[in-house]
Amino acid sequence: GVFGGSRSFTNGRSDTLLTAKPAPLPLVGASITSRGAIQAALSYTYTADRVTLERGDGATSSSRQPEQFVDAELAMALGDHGFLTFGANAGSRYLVTYPTSAATVADDPALDNVWFGSQAAYALVDWRLGDWRLDGTAAALRTKLGQVATPIATDPVTQAALASIDGSFLEGTGRVTWRPGRALRIDGRYRLRLWADGGKAHRAELNAEWRRGDLDVAARVGLDIHHDRETAPGFVDSKTLVYQASVGRKTAGSELAVGAAATAAIGDEVALGPGDDPGDQRAPYTLEARSYGFLRAFATWGSWFGGLDGEVDLDGEGVRALIQIGFGR
Repeated sequence: GVFGGSRSFTNGRSDTLLTAKPAPLPLVGASITSRGAIQAALSYTYTADRVTLERGDGATSSSRQPEQFVDAELAMALGDHGFLTFGANAGSRYLVTYPTSAATVADDPALDNVWFGSQAAYALVDWRLGDWRLDGTAAALRTKLGQVATPIATDPVTQAALASIDGSFLEGTGRVTWRPGRALRIDGRYRLRLWADGGKAHRAELNAEWRRGDLDVAARVGLDIHHDRETAPGFVDSKTLVYQASVGRKTAGSELAVGAAATAAIGDEVALGPGDDPGDQRAPYTLEARSYGFLRAFATWGSWFGGLDGEVDLDGEGVRALIQIGFGR
């Protein structure tokens, strides 16, 4: 198979098309799959990214950078109730070097585009036992996120603060799902992440969904904990509560749900200094950390379908709405 088009977002989450000044970025690739008792897949993707970096004088510098990715996967059945998957991928990585002297602080940061500079491998096993389903995942990711050219001091504390930011980690996830009937589903998930610098991240979640007729009630609660990050600058220990609860109506041709949720950011453990609030000043690391109320509606009419997704920020920072309508045969 072959595929191509224009990517919707940059890696920095900037919109490329739905904006007053569209700047399309290409994305093309090819894949090959072999099917049988063992299914094998291999794909290659070439694209481009638009990278914007802040300078020391408050201005920004932007550049267009090429990217390429290779993905490989093997999958096989384990008897009648199990499934096993192995995979690996490699992709482009940017190393950003910021000037450290007062005379060059307003210069553009140096950007080194490393082909296949980030690598990952993973394995997943899925097993069904009557009303229970067990999942386990192990993964390893190797990458470096940033670096400085030359330390501006020789003392260990300053050198540690200026150390290269290592994004490499090992990760293990376990999930248990119990579904005694069509009305109730409960599942719990725990994830442990061990960073290369000794840091640890824990994520525990409990989900439940209950349906009776057209009535649908769902709830999720979780805790995100980060601690012991040492060598990377700007990281602090943090604890974040995440939740989501909704009540709605589901039929064969429509869905309606109203509820509230709180989401954790990717950079919840990031702060500018030891005295800073870990929930503040996290840009550009923070993605979608907020508490909000939401409305979800979707319906079909023959070959037509349409929906509304609306969100109101509970901190008073804005309203979001997505309206869709389509036709399918």
